[in-house]
Amino acid sequence: MMRTCQFETTPWAEVGDQDRSAWARFRDRRPELASPYLSIEWADAVQRARGDLQLLRVFQDGRLCALLPYHRGRLGALRPAGGPLNDGQGFIAERGVDISPREVVRRLGCRGLRFADVSPTDPCFGDHGVLRDAFSLDLSQGYDAYLSRQSRAQPKAFRNLRARTRRLDGHEVSLRLDDRDPATLDQLLELKRDQYRRTGQIDVFGHDWTRNLIRSLFETPAGSGLRGRLSSLWIDGALAAAHFGLQEGEILHYWFPAFDRAFAEFSPGHILLQRLARALPEEGVRRIDLGGGDYRFKAEFADQRRPVVSGVVRNANLLGSLVAAAQGVAAVSSRLPLGPVSRLPVRALRRADRYLSFHEAGQAAA
Repeated sequence: MMRTCQFETTPWAEVGDQDRSAWARFRDRRPELASPYLSIEWADAVQRARGDLQLLRVFQDGRLCALLPYHRGRLGALRPAGGPLNDGQGFIAERGVDISPREVVRRLGCRGLRFADVSPTDPCFGDHGVLRDAFSLDLSQGYDAYLSRQSRAQPKAFRNLRARTRRLDGHEVSLRLDDRDPATLDQLLELKRDQYRRTGQIDVFGHDWTRNLIRSLFETPAGSGLRGRLSSLWIDGALAAAHFGLQEGEILHYWFPAFDRAFAEFSPGHILLQRLARALPEEGVRRIDLGGGDYRFKAEFADQRRPVVSGVVRNANLLGSLVAAAQGVAAVSSRLPLGPVSRLPVRALRRADRYLSFHEAGQAAA
């Protein structure tokens, strides 16, 4: 039987030592919360970039048992800390705590509560979203062990990778594993924005708050709990590919990769990922998380998959019911054998939601 919960909200600027201690304690006792997006340093960085973060405290029998950072959107939805840049949002909670997200939505008077990439066994959100796979590289036994496993699992992909690597014979190739040059970061952001323009995607870095967040994470020194790690691949003195990710302890979350199309024949993004997998275990990284999404390179490089659930818990009003119905149509259509057409409703809903979330965030930061 679900126990009665009491809810309390506060601006992030008023988060205190008790909250921080509880946050650390909950994560220490639950390895499944080992995601950079669930670190309190991530929430701190988001607050510095946007200034509109809130904290939900959940109590049972007068005892603090769960925490949830969130933004309240202009239309009343509760969004993850960092909005669409957050690839993993759920309650930071004691093991076994069962919280009704519908009760949260009702009690906070909001239209919906978005969450991302939680376990299907999560007692709070596991039954409320859409199931998909999240991908990762297991480097816990070192690169050679990973390469042996994945070369057998994906022989064609790794043959192609070796062939492209051989094309670099005679070229000067260098890897900057921890590139601290702000100019490289600027180049990466421009390459990424060019990619968004060419492919008709929303320009993630077209807002001040997103660029401020990236730069804040980039400037965080090594040895901090969470920091941004910029890595780059150079061919004949020119930047061929770069990646900006989040590192917390033994986990690197693969986040924003980009490459210069002038070097496309070498697949520099793939070569950079391979070299990261080879070099990072020497620095204590045991896992590279690629996140979810239907990308071929993830299936080729990842030797681990785990099911995750993402979605929105809607308020039981007319607007919430209409949105939920639309999401249901999109989910059903995506499973029909209609080819690319089956994905159109899903993409339309996702694009509209992403656009709104960036716009809301931009207004909040202004």
